[in-house]
Amino acid sequence: MLKHYLKIAIRNFLKNRASSMVNFAGLSVGLACCLLIVLFVLDELSYDRHYAQSDRIHRVVKDFVDADGGRIPDATTPPALAPAMLASIPEVEEVVRLFPSWGRAYLVEFEGERYYESEFGLVDSNFFAVFSQTFLEGAPGGALNEKNEVVLTAAMAKKYFGGEPALGRQLTINGNPYQVSAVIEDMPENSHFKFDFLGPISRIGNIDGNWGFYNFYTYARLREKADIAALEEKVQQVYEENVEGGRNDFYTQPLTDIHLHSHLKWEMRPNGDISYVFIFLSVAFMVLFVAGANYVNLTTARSATRAREVGVRKVSGARRKALAGQFLLESALTVLICCVVAAILVESTLPAFNRLTGKSITLLSAENTGLMVAIFLAAGLVGVLAGLYPAFYLSSFQPSRVLKSFRASGREQGLLRRGLVAFQFVVAIGLIVGVIVAAQQLHYMENKDLGFRKEGLLLLPRAGGAQQAAAWREALGKLPEVRSVGASSSVLGGLNWTTDITRKGQAQGEGILTGFALTDYNFIQTAGIEMLEGRAFAPAHAADTSASIILNEKAVQLLGLTPPYVGKEVQWSATSDGEPVYRRIVGVTRNFHFASLREAVGPFAFILAPQQARNKYLRLETDDYQQTLASISAIWARLEPSRPFDHIFIDDNFGQLHAGDARFLKVITLFTLFALGIACLGLFALVSFTIERRVKEIGVRKVLGATVANIVVLLSREYIRLVAFSCLAAIPLAWWAMSRWLSNFAYSVDVSWWALAVAGLAGLGIALATVSLQSAKAAMANPAEALKYE
Repeated sequence: MLKHYLKIAIRNFLKNRASSMVNFAGLSVGLACCLLIVLFVLDELSYDRHYAQSDRIHRVVKDFVDADGGRIPDATTPPALAPAMLASIPEVEEVVRLFPSWGRAYLVEFEGERYYESEFGLVDSNFFAVFSQTFLEGAPGGALNEKNEVVLTAAMAKKYFGGEPALGRQLTINGNPYQVSAVIEDMPENSHFKFDFLGPISRIGNIDGNWGFYNFYTYARLREKADIAALEEKVQQVYEENVEGGRNDFYTQPLTDIHLHSHLKWEMRPNGDISYVFIFLSVAFMVLFVAGANYVNLTTARSATRAREVGVRKVSGARRKALAGQFLLESALTVLICCVVAAILVESTLPAFNRLTGKSITLLSAENTGLMVAIFLAAGLVGVLAGLYPAFYLSSFQPSRVLKSFRASGREQGLLRRGLVAFQFVVAIGLIVGVIVAAQQLHYMENKDLGFRKEGLLLLPRAGGAQQAAAWREALGKLPEVRSVGASSSVLGGLNWTTDITRKGQAQGEGILTGFALTDYNFIQTAGIEMLEGRAFAPAHAADTSASIILNEKAVQLLGLTPPYVGKEVQWSATSDGEPVYRRIVGVTRNFHFASLREAVGPFAFILAPQQARNKYLRLETDDYQQTLASISAIWARLEPSRPFDHIFIDDNFGQLHAGDARFLKVITLFTLFALGIACLGLFALVSFTIERRVKEIGVRKVLGATVANIVVLLSREYIRLVAFSCLAAIPLAWWAMSRWLSNFAYSVDVSWWALAVAGLAGLGIALATVSLQSAKAAMANPAEALKYE
């Protein structure tokens, strides 16, 4: 019986090759798109789950709280918190501190070769007791007990020692000798931190009693069934017992929640966003639905041509159960083939998809076995649903009716097909709106006035000390392409230090948390930051080095100062005896962005300290950046012969802040095109089938005088009406969804009417072109061909 069913199914496929190929192509591409998105989402959800007992590891974080109750969520903690927690909180089983490189590149030397390495972390000796790693050389116990020990990843061991054993070998790092104490497997990409080198935190010195150095990350492995609320209360209590008058609010985050749910200041790596996960899952569902709707539409449309077959087989003795089984088997066979094709498509396109998303996703791995089973089951469900209509509807026909030229395209079947076509285009038009708005937002972020001139601004990180500052200025000043040179401790678009400042007359602890940079005299001018009041630092004013400060607009507003601002004093720090140290405001700058546009502009301060401003900024005006960089590189080689040339363009640096949003736009655009293509493919096939069934009608109309335009309008208007209805339904839904998405940005575009109009017209135009092509072809056919057998 099964063999008989398979023969009939294969004959049916071969008889209707065109519609069968459309079915295969649409469903295969839809399943492949869905599988790619699911793989992406699973990778996002997998972050930090590879660590043993990851469900019991929490990160301790805090909110900086201003006097007015304002909060700045921050991922860092003081180093004294970890030992205090371990000593006084019974819920804590292990606690470990982590001190990253903070954007600093370490100079690693080996056998005359020099490299910059930025993935360098200092950790407590019990780091591997909390964060399990696979050791290739050495062992966890004692790997970081000595100050001169370093643990390498496999990639770094291969880079420096080739295939030779690394254990016990020596590297020079920033001029200090380190001995390799262990080699671990490369840290996986799906971790919220990643290091190539790990050294002992004891190199920093005695930090166990330091409650003011907020530059460490604290992780605790909790005992089983620990009460998180009680734990957080105890952490807060420990802080308040050790910091008199402290206002910071401490709490914890589950390790596995950090990547998608945490967007604190000073995150070690750019995190993902749970909203993107939901968006991609929605897109996966919609693409799969569009493909499934296509399949159901074409299957039900074709089923009408098989009514006579049902009648003949019933007269020959076939039972309804056997007929239903036949239709279900054909559907299941189609879906099975589509699943195999989809898996092949995914495997072949994964390298390009990984480049697009910055991932390292694989399909054919043991971890994905459950996923493959789930996808096949989901596809099987689509096949069963698509086969139910012909299986139970057609198998119910009475032979006497279907053998009298009965047509099985009733009202119910027509409503189903129209409904599915409408929903397909609701999805496609909604996705078009999403792509347009996301592209607008990305363009806005890339081109928004940041409050300084990022174009042509070159950064030379850590270029020379205070003694070489004059030599650098002289050498760079001779280059005609260099218009000005400044220096700062900060990196625009990168990390900046923060401190509390207070208006003179305010009580201690009532100030604001302010970002700040230590600069030379020329930094503000070189960066192109506009002065709104007062002046920049100048050598003619000797007090600038010890008693002056420049604030931005936001800082003076939050401090409650009133104009004129110049001449007013703020408390910058305090002496060792607790006496306040005041600085006089000499200038106020326009607000400028020193972080992502997802964040609102914050308060910022500039302090004149040329000896600590190690980052050189160059304002370039040139059409040949390669030649200019070659000239600067030659100067670097002369003044910094022990270090490789390093440089960063600030506009590239800011571009990296929005790299995740750029990838989101590319991925959503790709799947929108697929969804639109699948919808058009289904519409094309459906129109072709409709025309095929009305070919004699078209011939009669042409004989009676109907023009090509009349025929095209007749065949197209039903589908164009459906797509127009889809536009009206999709636009308000898309406007609501994109308004919600834009609320994640501190600065964003509005969902403009023209974006909605363009999306609607694009969907309508594509549908019109799809339908008109087939309609015009049918209308221009010779009516004699259609009527010659009548």
